[in-house]
Amino acid sequence: MISTDCQHADNRNETYDPRMNQITETLPFEAPWKINLQRRTGHCAAALCAYREMLKLSARTARLRSGTLNELGLTHARLRVLGVVAKSAELSMSQIARYLDLSRQAVHRVIHDLVKANVLTLSRPQRNRKIRIAELTTHGRAVAELALPWENDWTGEVLANAAAATLRGIAAQVNYIREKLPWTVRGPDESALYFETS
Repeated sequence: MISTDCQHADNRNETYDPRMNQITETLPFEAPWKINLQRRTGHCAAALCAYREMLKLSARTARLRSGTLNELGLTHARLRVLGVVAKSAELSMSQIARYLDLSRQAVHRVIHDLVKANVLTLSRPQRNRKIRIAELTTHGRAVAELALPWENDWTGEVLANAAAATLRGIAAQVNYIREKLPWTVRGPDESALYFETS
């Protein structure tokens, strides 16, 4: 089993130090293959901790924002789509999905909800009648003018005590991790082999 404790890897011969961002070996005279396996296991334990912390951060921010967003008739997902449409002209639903790194099906559902709420409208451009472009309605512009500045102010207030350089570093690291993630994940049987120790 892999420990979910972010301070220690799941091996008595290793310790994960988040400040050093590396695995420290306490018994250096083991077989190379075993040390390599321990490094991989320890790295995966640290990766799992980082992943769970990002999920918890996303859940907490969504919960804290939900009250105000409900008053505006929005959700966390709707606000993300609204922000993209407001800042970029003539984006198709597929382009919005790629920008947000979401599935097209998920974005389609959110956009159709916004269309029903009279926030967005869908049109077919003359150059390509196969695609549909999402555009703000008059009501949608009013909602965007309230919601998007509020999001900027809210985020700035929450992170007011964090240094700008630190925030840029976090954003760059998270973006790097996201770009390195595959589109598919190995199945549990194959993953079990990865952690096999005997």
